[in-house]
Amino acid sequence: MHITCGRFKGRKLEVPKNIPFRPTTERNRQMVFNRLFDRIPGSRFLDIFAGSGAMGLEALSRGARFVGFLERDPELAAAIAKTLVRFQAETEGEVRCASADAVAKYFTEENGWDIIFLDPPYEDNPKSALSPAAGLLRQNGVLILEHGFKTLPPVVGGTRLVDDRECGDSAFAFYLKTEPGIVWE
Repeated sequence: MHITCGRFKGRKLEVPKNIPFRPTTERNRQMVFNRLFDRIPGSRFLDIFAGSGAMGLEALSRGARFVGFLERDPELAAAIAKTLVRFQAETEGEVRCASADAVAKYFTEENGWDIIFLDPPYEDNPKSALSPAAGLLRQNGVLILEHGFKTLPPVVGGTRLVDDRECGDSAFAFYLKTEPGIVWE
């Protein structure tokens, strides 16, 4: 796996070999970031169910100001922290090792998050993490849920589903936290 664009373009992500997880493919990462293109520079990006950290690291590479990573597996969380050091970006990110339903405990709404990305295992029910995550969004912030293409995206309180795109075996639901009547192009 490699970073696809920006200041870390082409840099390899190293992850433990013995841990089963389903990383977001490079093609799918490009699709998501193309959709978020003008929202990334200067943003605060939160990567929940971070796995390899590819989404958050891609956000940093493309100009995010700060990225929070939440990963429950200690080896994966340590690998993300090592990658931040290797990319000389350790002051631009924070890695927490905890389950996603504890997101509000580790990442507060004090400064708010512009973009929150969740990539739970497809067999998990992400609802316990979705509502607390949505509560951490700034006004006009975007929450993205990667889910299996055969499942419908759930309703997330306080947000509006503005897009749901299929990419291979995955789909990406984009939610916007906004007042009624505001449109996201």
